[in-house]
Amino acid sequence: WQVGVAGYYLRQIADDLRSGGAVAADGRRLQSMSLGGVVNYDMAAINASVKLKVRTSVFAYNSGTFTSYIITFAKKLF
Repeated sequence: WQVGVAGYYLRQIADDLRSGGAVAADGRRLQSMSLGGVVNYDMAAINASVKLKVRTSVFAYNSGTFTSYIITFAKKLF
């Protein structure tokens, strides 16, 4: 078993443009942060693992907020 923290921070560094000019005074720059957890279970007998990641928005400017659930199954073939 593995348990940990997952997340990201995103900050747009260039203004959004329309017809060569900034869309708004602040340039509509996106900024967001998402945090959550990850759980991984290794199945050594069949050379596979299952991972679950859950993240939710901590804050978001000029962007939507969301909660994501990601399930991954990986198996070694050779």
